[in-house]
Amino acid sequence: FETATRDPTFFRLHKYMDNIFKEHKDTLHPYTKDDLEFSGVSIDSVGVEGELKTFFEEFEFDLRNAVDSAEGIEDVELKADVHRLNHNDFSFVATVNNNNDNEVLATFRLFLCPQHDNNGEEFTFTNGHWHCIEMDKFWKKLAPGKNKVTRKSGDSSVTVPDVPSFQSLIDAADKAVSDGSVFDMHNFERSCGIPNRMLLPKGQTDGMEFALILAVTDGSHDLTHEDTDSEHGGTHSHCGYHGHDYPDKRPMGFPLDRRIPDRRVLDETPNFKYTVVKVFHDEHLHHHEDH
Repeated sequence: FETATRDPTFFRLHKYMDNIFKEHKDTLHPYTKDDLEFSGVSIDSVGVEGELKTFFEEFEFDLRNAVDSAEGIEDVELKADVHRLNHNDFSFVATVNNNNDNEVLATFRLFLCPQHDNNGEEFTFTNGHWHCIEMDKFWKKLAPGKNKVTRKSGDSSVTVPDVPSFQSLIDAADKAVSDGSVFDMHNFERSCGIPNRMLLPKGQTDGMEFALILAVTDGSHDLTHEDTDSEHGGTHSHCGYHGHDYPDKRPMGFPLDRRIPDRRVLDETPNFKYTVVKVFHDEHLHHHEDH
């Protein structure tokens, strides 16, 4: 599995399967305005706090657990340097109006969509499709009136943190044994998701334009569990909720998973908002150690 992506056939097979799935989606009836609206809820604005900036870092891997050991021979430090993509921390920020008289549960769905292809040509809204990646999905209770919602990039439900190095596990275990502290690794229980350092695609020095789309839908209809305050196992957007069904009654990628014959259906739906953001790239190499 770890070496599959080195084989071009791997991607040819994926593309073949993706095309079959797209053909299936294209046979489904497009969503109507009634399918998309969230009664009484509208979005004033959506944007980001902090600069969207990517960079390459020199990352030092601890390879001690990747080689054989033998009795009587002391372990030696063995490390490898690699260059990998990362990005600065940022937050999504939205202002959402709840014009109902009561508190409502909302599902927040965030997407990032490229504005241009790799030749610099602007994507046109052809065949009723938006080419987007899901950045996050979470639930939030909205009080009556205006609500400001902030979501940190590190809390995304589609990403996982770096796996701790073997040495850091040894150090944490030794500390727990010596002082009776808790050996807490719950932050690393999630195994399904993209690395949190790759939530943003690589930008450009002068900025690369992307469309940021926020859809706020009815959480009381979408959610399959009563536990509205949890993150449902973290990376539920890809893998579901451990021991339970997928926690969303809507399909993955909703509402951009089907054809949109008339873009006005989205543009004129008040609980949807679209803005253009820029992702920049820092050409300087950063250094990061594997702890």
